Parts: sequence; structure tokens; C-alpha cells
Amino acid sequence: MDQAEENQGDPPRTPAPRINPLFSHLSAPSQEHVSIGNSHSLPVSPLPSAYLQDSTRPYSAIWYPPYTPYHTPISHESHPHTLNTPDPGPLIGVNKVPLRDIEAAFAKDLFADILDGAGKSTRRSTSFVWLQDSTLEDRILVALRCICWAGFEDLNAFLRPLFSKKFSEARHNGIARTIGKFLEGKGAVNNAVELVDLFHKHHLSSQAVKWRHPSPKFTVPWYARPPSIRLNPITDEELAVVNTTRNALLNWALMKVVAHIDKEATGLLTPAYGFVRAPQDVLSWDRMTSLSMIGIQETIAREAPALFTVLTTVATSPVSRKKAGVGIVPQRAPEPTQPEGEASRSDKDSDAMDVDEDVPLENVEDGDSSAFNPFEEERPGLSSGVPDKFLRDPWLGVTVAIQCLLFFRNKYAMVFAVFMGLFLFSCNVNRDIVSALGRIGLTVSYATIIAMLHVLAADTSTRLHSLASNLSTGSSQPSFLLLFDNINKMRRAWQPTIHHQDEMQNGTAATFIQLEDVPPNALKSEPVLDNLRKKARSALTVDDLLDDINWTHVDKAGAGTILRVWIKHVPDLARFKGDVTHLFEVDLAVTRLRLRKSTIIPMRPTGIDESTSNGILDVLRNLVLSQLNILPVWLQIWMIPICGDQMTIDRLRKLKRYMAKTDTPFDRCDWVIPIIQLWHLKWNWMKCIFRDHWSKELGKDVHGLRSDVGLIRREKFNADRVDFYPGHHILEDRFDALILDALRLSCEKKTKIITPENTYLLDCLPQYFGPGKPLEAITFDELKTMAERVYDQYLTFASAEMFHEAADETVEGVESEAVRSENMDPHGPTDEGDTETVVPNTDATLSNNIHFLRMTFWYLEMCAGIAEGDIGRVFEIIKLLRFSFWGAGSTNYGNELLEQACNFLYEFSDDLKTAIFNNYLVNPSGIPGHWFELDLLQEHFNYWLKRLFNSKSHDFDSRHLSEAVGLNIRGFSLLRDRFPSIFGFRRNKGKHTDPPVLVRLVQHFTLANVQVEVHNSR
Repeated sequence: MDQAEENQGDPPRTPAPRINPLFSHLSAPSQEHVSIGNSHSLPVSPLPSAYLQDSTRPYSAIWYPPYTPYHTPISHESHPHTLNTPDPGPLIGVNKVPLRDIEAAFAKDLFADILDGAGKSTRRSTSFVWLQDSTLEDRILVALRCICWAGFEDLNAFLRPLFSKKFSEARHNGIARTIGKFLEGKGAVNNAVELVDLFHKHHLSSQAVKWRHPSPKFTVPWYARPPSIRLNPITDEELAVVNTTRNALLNWALMKVVAHIDKEATGLLTPAYGFVRAPQDVLSWDRMTSLSMIGIQETIAREAPALFTVLTTVATSPVSRKKAGVGIVPQRAPEPTQPEGEASRSDKDSDAMDVDEDVPLENVEDGDSSAFNPFEEERPGLSSGVPDKFLRDPWLGVTVAIQCLLFFRNKYAMVFAVFMGLFLFSCNVNRDIVSALGRIGLTVSYATIIAMLHVLAADTSTRLHSLASNLSTGSSQPSFLLLFDNINKMRRAWQPTIHHQDEMQNGTAATFIQLEDVPPNALKSEPVLDNLRKKARSALTVDDLLDDINWTHVDKAGAGTILRVWIKHVPDLARFKGDVTHLFEVDLAVTRLRLRKSTIIPMRPTGIDESTSNGILDVLRNLVLSQLNILPVWLQIWMIPICGDQMTIDRLRKLKRYMAKTDTPFDRCDWVIPIIQLWHLKWNWMKCIFRDHWSKELGKDVHGLRSDVGLIRREKFNADRVDFYPGHHILEDRFDALILDALRLSCEKKTKIITPENTYLLDCLPQYFGPGKPLEAITFDELKTMAERVYDQYLTFASAEMFHEAADETVEGVESEAVRSENMDPHGPTDEGDTETVVPNTDATLSNNIHFLRMTFWYLEMCAGIAEGDIGRVFEIIKLLRFSFWGAGSTNYGNELLEQACNFLYEFSDDLKTAIFNNYLVNPSGIPGHWFELDLLQEHFNYWLKRLFNSKSHDFDSRHLSEAVGLNIRGFSLLRDRFPSIFGFRRNKGKHTDPPVLVRLVQHFTLANVQVEVHNSR
């Protein structure tokens, strides 16, 4: 090879004359080309070797000037060629402008305010006009040459001082103004962020090795290292991480994000956000039961957006985000995109297989059971920020995770952990589970749970003392009533011996309820004591009790109850639901209570047996003197309502008689007003219904209540014990079936359309009220008239007595149903034109059914009046039970209702009766239709006491059970009720009507009547 050819690519050692190199790349076409990068070529003039590419330098397209920075004096000896006469250089462009003139125009006033201090330069960016054939690359090259000739070796040497130093605005305010304009980030696009993103995406920022880009190496802190090396010291090799520019940017961004997340997490621990409980803060049940996961999520997402974004990105897959985000306009933000060629085939395959199970597939067949969602109606809606397609809530999971992480960060960030611990305690969770969940930060330890329960109990006790302290003035009447009931629990012997056997522990549980809407001085004891001394009750007669009954109201309520059954089960009549509601809320309203949320506070349970007179006295003294800290002198002129079931009220009355000869009003119990409660009374009336209609001697094959219970597959129902809820459902279902059968008979008589044989009742009723049917246009008044007629025929005492004569011996079984169907109107002849078979006017079965309907209607009307908060409607039924309890053999309740009648008719003042009526029911939720009896409330609390009676070493007097459990029963109940809604799902509730059961019942009644009518028509 020739020596000249061998050295052709080497730069010359001796500098060549410098002839206008700034715009040399714009000269004549005969110039050489210098490669830029991998795909660009620029024409340049022959330049000295110092201007050519140096392969050892990082920027291959930058020319480095062979002179020192501008502030260094230039020596003539070191640069002899610069003193020669300037050469005008080649002519450029169409106008043949000398290259030197172009450079002079470009550099005009460049040093105006720098070297001579003459002031601010007057030159603008529009002063220099580029040649038409110059490109963007030409301009960039000129700028790079200027940077290099200014003394900066490379872009790093230029950019580092530009952004790391603070320039003086007094000397060169243009620098600070330019940097500020670049960094201020105004507008839709942030220039600086976009530039960094371009660095990251540039193809030269990462060198591929064997067509694969190297994985990033992160300089993570010690606490983020794998567990195998977490506690080992960090070596120098780990610190000396070498990354490509792209991976280095990722590492830098990660460290910045980590630092910001650390700052956000510290900010969340501010007490104002509610995550932290300081030692001096008072923990209360109001705070625990008012916890809102949506509110917490809102706070975290707003105050710690980076933390929330990172975790929600992990919790939601790309597929689910894409499907759920359809139609949502994303916020305008510079989001770095994946560089070209970065995604490998494995990444694409993983995206294709990344199917989120939370998002149902859109191509699932309608009949595919795998797509069926049993909780579709119970999942949270859009108000919680969860799309409809999500079966689970990843944002809720992230919110819980963040609270657990904050608890790890700060031991006082325990509000959510305490909340979960209390819930787990209320579920009687095994302590090992509590320990395991506490290890991961989901709950506090078991010892802390017990400590928190005592803190909550202290808050409850303080609240009780505060509410009872108004009596201390002597001029303020009591603002509360006391409710208590006996409670028992079998204490099993772990190892039974002759001295250690199973023991039934008896105690008393009590509740404090604040009075509402009490007239002034209504609870003064003197008016009641004066009436008792006068023995005004001796004037009570049977006529007084009969006159007290409002028969008109009872009849209208019966017709309204029938209407409720019809609109409930006949879809074509559902349009009258508003009319029926108005009927009960306005026309039939007697004493509706003001809608409110009752103030209910549990008290300490005790081991006192209240079933004796001595026990009931000890209970009163414990509640009033010990727990409420009330002095006896405070009750000299006042009375406190004491509520309970029949046994409790009976013991209270006996106690007042036994203590009548003592000296002080407190010892004589003049301050006690015994008030019998309604749930046990209602339950006892249910037992009377079953006792009167069960037909135990005749067997289950004889038509009646027992036969129907077997028909609906409830053979295991114990008619002697009569559990409340199973008994309630049986009465309700059979009542509905009989009333629907009465509707069918009325429709057949009115339309002359006979139901075909073997037709379900719920299927045949639409043929009367459906579209295009005879009774389609029936009005509410006409339907109400039909209900009143059915009430007169099947729910009155007179109609029952009409059929009470001995039945014909030839009419048995199904034949007796024929008599019932043919005698729809016991008060008179049928409509003209009717041709019916003449049958004897006696039917014992029909009479029994009428008695059943009448008694069950009283029961259901009490239930409806209680739930709707109309205590007046309830007492209209109680006036009837004053007689019926005696006839049904329940003499204890009959006697108590007579005592109650004496109190309300002769002894209580009008203000006292108003106060008692206004507080006969409670509404713990403040929601319409959610009123219920005081003794039922106490039974709920007793249930939780028994359920949390989880230690064999504790009794009802123990500090654990009386304080940690007893004073927190109300909180446990609220917590269990609110827990599903806090986490976005609904609590499972039992249904009061089982449609298949009702279908079987109404089929039974329909087939019996149809077969009999066909037989008689022959």
C-alpha cells in the first residue's frame, strides 16, 4: 500500500490556516463530506486537523477549535496565520455573498455587552437571515461550533455550568431569563421534561449487545435489597454501577421518585389527615364507626399522588386499565414512551396473556355460567370510583396497603389497624390469626386490642356520667331511660369433676337510652303518686276497655294490610304502592314518632340475677348509684322509666309493693316507672297463634296451620318452643297465601272467569289484572273496596262466628273447602245472576282460618306499626290483646296489659303518656322504616355478650367482660353492621318471603278450591 494512501485518513499534525470555519460547510459543491452519526453526511470545506473528527471523543460530529477560550490573550507566535490578510473566502448562494460577510453578519454585536461593558446588546434573533438552502442540521452544526470555540470541550462542559451555577442577574440577566423561560414549564408541554424524555428515547443512549439492550442496574438503598443480602454491608462494586445513559436515567428517575414518595409518606403522617393516633388523643367509637375507606382513598390520592399511582399501577393490569378507561380523557402529562425497538417478543407475549380476572371478557356467551356474577347488584357503583366491570376493587386494596405501610413507618399510625383489630375481636378470631395479620401490619396485637377496648370503655363510661349529671341541679328532669334484661351463659367445665361441673351463669345486661321529645316536668313523680293514693284504677270496667278500642281504625288497617299483600305479589297492582303507603302514613296514622337517630349507650353487665325481688333491687342500685353516679337525693321528685320484658316488669311491681313502707322516696322506688316492652309481647302473641292453630292432637294431615307447615318443608319447626324468626316467616307466608286466595275468589265472582285446574295462584291472578284483562283499569278506590269486602268476609269475628257451628259430618277435608269458597259473603245473598251450589252454612275449617287470619293480622299490624314508627297503631292492637291474651291462655301478659291500661287510663298524666309514647321505640340508624322495640335491642346486645364470652375464667362481673366487652357492645354492633359498607359490599340479609314456599302454599289452596267447585258444579 502507498504511504500516501495509508495516511490519507489520519489528521495532519500541523495546523492548517484557519479560513472562516464557522460556515465552511455551506461552501461550494466540490467540498469533502464528514460523516455525522450513522446516517448523515454534511459537506464541509477542507479544514485543519483540529476541526476533523476525533474517534476518541464522545461526540463524533463536533469540531474542536485549536485555540484557547476568548478571555485568554492570543499570541501571535502561537498562531502566525491569524495575522495574515483576511481572505474573503468562497462565494455562497445565488447572490454570491462572500463567506466572510456571512460570518461577520452572524457575529455582529455578539460581544457588545461583554468585552467593553457597553451595555445590553440591541441585536435580536431576527437580525441574521439564514440562506434559503441551509438546513436544520446546518444550524445545529454552527451552534455546536460556537459552543466549542467558546471554550467548552463538549455539551456536558457547556450544559453543566449552565444549570448548576446561579448567574448574576445584575451583570447578565439574559442568562437567567433564558434559563428560567426554559425551566418554568408553562404551557401544555414542559420543555425540560420533554428534553429529558428525548435523551431517554434516543437510539444512542443505549448500545445493544447482540440485539438486546442491557437491563438497568439500580442503586437501591439497603432497605430495598433482597432479604439474602439486606443486612450485609454495601460493597464498592455495588456502588460503582455502570449503566447506559438510558438505564442511568431510569435509575436517576427511580431515586427521585423514591425521595418524593418518602416525602409524601411523611406528609400523610400529619395528624390532620387522621391516620395517626397520638398518645394523648382519645379513641372513641364515633371515630371507629365513622371510618370511610372512600374518604381515606380520596385523601391519599390527593395528598400522596405519586405513592398512590405507583401502587395502583401494580394493582391494575394494562388490559384492565385499557378496558375500564374507555371514554376517560387522560390528564395532559409528559409520559415517557417506550423507545423504538425496546419491546421484545416476550414483552408482547406477556401483554397478550395479561388478562385481568377483574374485567369480564366481552365475548362470553350469555349462557356461560363462568361469566355470572352473584354479587352484581351488591358491588360498589361509580360513586366510589370503581368501574362497573370490576368485580374487585384494586383501589381499595391499595388504600388498605398504604395504611398498613404507614403503620410500619410510624407505630402511632394505627387507626386502621385498631379498626381491623376490633372487628377481628368481634368475630372471635383465633389469636394466631390476629398474630399473623399483625405481623403484616393489618392489625394491632391482641394485647393492644384489649388495651384499646378499655380505652373505648373509659370513653363510654365518661359519656354516661356526663348525660346523667344533669340531675345534680335538682331542677332538671331525667333525660334517659334504663333498659335491662337477664342474660345467661353456660360455662363448660374443661375437665368435669365432682367439684367442677358445667355451670349456668346468670347476670343482667342493661342499656342507657336518651329520651326524646319529653314535655317539661312530665317525669315528676307527685301526680302519679297522688293518683295511686286515690286508687283511681278501681273505677276500671270492661266497658271502659271496650270503649277504648277504635274499631273503625282496626277495620281500615285490616283492609290496608290486605292491600299490601296484593300489591306485593301481583305485579300488575304494584302501581298502587304509593297509594297504600299514603294510606298508612296519613289516613291511618295515629302517633308517628319523629324520625331521629336514637342515642343508645350500653352499660356494664353484672352477675346479679334479676329474676328475684332482691336481685332486681341490687340491679337498680348498681345501675343508678354505681354506674351513673346518681345520688339518691337527686331523685326526690323525679321518675325514671325502667323498661324490660314481662318478668322484669313483674319483679319491679312486686319490689315497689315490698318497699312501700320504707322511709325515703329512693328506698320506696317512687322514682321507678315500670314500662313493659313490645318485642316479648309480640313474640308471646305469636306463640298464642301457634298454640291455638297447631292441631297437635289431630295430626299433620288435617288441613290447617300444621299441615301447611309440612307442605312448605318446615317439618323441623318446633311448635312448642316457637323460635321467633322461623315462626314469623311461617305466619307471614300462610297469611299471604290465604289473602291471595281470597283475591282470586273475589276476582272470579266479579269477572265470572274461573281459574283453570292445576294453575298456580300467582300465575292465574295476572289473567284478571294484566294488560287487556277485565280488571286492568281498576282504580285504587275499587281495589280498596274489594279489600274491605275481603276483610269483612275473612278477618272479622262476626264472620268466624257465623261458621263456628258444628260442621256437617259428611263435609270433610276438601269438601269443607267447598263450603268456604261457596260462602264468600256470609252477610247476604250473592249478586244477581249468580248460580251457586247451596251448601250448609257451617264450616269449622273456614272458621279456624278466619280466626287465624284475624290473629295474624293483629300480629302483622303490630310489626308494621313498630317498623314504621307509629306507636299509636301498635297500641290500637294492644287494646285488643288486653282481652285476647286471657282467651289464649297467656294470663301473665293479660295481667300486665291490664296494669298498663290502668296506668294510661287513670294514673299517668297526659305529658307523661306523651313522653312514654315518644320513647317506646328506638331507631339506631335514623332511617325511615327501621324502628324496633327496646327489648329487641337489648336481646341483640345480649347476643353479642354471649358471643364474646370467650374465656372460661371470666364471669359477668369480671373487668374484661363488664368493661372491655359490655361497655363496647354497641360499638361492636355498629362496627359489624357498617363493616360491609365500609369495604364496598352489602351485608347479606335474610329474605322475609321465600317465593317457592309461597308458590307451594297458593298452589295447595288453588287446587283444593278448583277441584271442589268442579265437583259441586256437576
